[in-house]
Amino acid sequence: MPPTRLLAVLLAVTLVQCGRDAFAPLAIEERQLAFIGTLGNLTDVYLINADGTQLVNLTNASEQYTDLSWSPDGSQLAVATEERQIYIVDAGGAGRMAVTGPALAGYSPVWSPDGTRLAFEEGFWPDGDIFLADAGTARLNSLSNTSRDEYAPAWSPDGSRVAFVRTLFNSNEEIFVTHADTGDALQLTDHPASDLRPVWSPDGLRLAFVSFRDGMGSVYTVAADSGAPTRLMSVDAKYTYVSWSTDGSRVVALAEALEDREVRVAHADGSGDMNLSDDPAREDCPVWSPAGAEVAFLSHRNDGYGVIYLADPVAGSSADLTGPTAVDRCPEWSPDGEWLTTTSYLAPDAPSVLTVMRRDGSDREVVIDLLVQQPRWRPQPD
Repeated sequence: MPPTRLLAVLLAVTLVQCGRDAFAPLAIEERQLAFIGTLGNLTDVYLINADGTQLVNLTNASEQYTDLSWSPDGSQLAVATEERQIYIVDAGGAGRMAVTGPALAGYSPVWSPDGTRLAFEEGFWPDGDIFLADAGTARLNSLSNTSRDEYAPAWSPDGSRVAFVRTLFNSNEEIFVTHADTGDALQLTDHPASDLRPVWSPDGLRLAFVSFRDGMGSVYTVAADSGAPTRLMSVDAKYTYVSWSTDGSRVVALAEALEDREVRVAHADGSGDMNLSDDPAREDCPVWSPAGAEVAFLSHRNDGYGVIYLADPVAGSSADLTGPTAVDRCPEWSPDGEWLTTTSYLAPDAPSVLTVMRRDGSDREVVIDLLVQQPRWRPQPD
């Protein structure tokens, strides 16, 4: 981006409001991205049109922001800082509201499906708790109130329940589900090995999770009201990420063993387990397309540099979207699945820039040449 254009963008303070039908195809200039950006020594949360115009500083309160997520309707952002403080930021530029304070350390905020509440982790091991915050008033209440360490909250699709991990005696970690309003908790797993990272199926009937009950570890599912777990992944590994496809038919996971890290996918019933990345290099950041038909992920197979691949779980094939020159970081899908965004190095020794491209890798454009972290597309609400 030319310096004159960058200067003009940095000085812009007007937020463009785009009238549109829900999930209608958008031209690139109608789409928006939020990100954590650093200008000089100052780091803030910004909003920008995906064509590089209309940059807005949403916080004007420089801190070291570490986490960023949109509310489901795209009106607010939840952000966390290195100082373990959580804020709700108004996307219209009206500033930020503190959720936590000096006496309360919070991190990993997660929006409820209706956008009215946040669940977040509070405190530190061995006595962490899970709190809920009202998104309008920041009023807090503890969801757990036990002396055990609790973390990794995950909302059910209907917003009535929250799954989390509780550390029991002998550092054994188990998965619980609690009602968000009453706090009544149900223990879902019970095994001497640790069970971690609960993720709800889209229909709210099951949870996928990581367990170490088979040595190094695997991915399982379990009914949300109790039952015996079903193993999904045939390969023992340290699984560090789990996600359901939009239709709930498949689960993708990131499996790490020795120097290899691979993207694996399986049907929800445990059949059809495959290595989707199929390369000895390390892979990262698998993300389902909004339609659930494809997985974009980051690979380090190009001499160790980041390359974005698009994989088809049905065909078991993948295609390079990056090409021979760019070096990319983790991809993020637009809500309609037509575009991807990432931070990129477009040439050797070049600075990192925010880029967008179509889902097939074409029409790659630089949005802004600013030091950017965690670019997130603004949701297109119903």
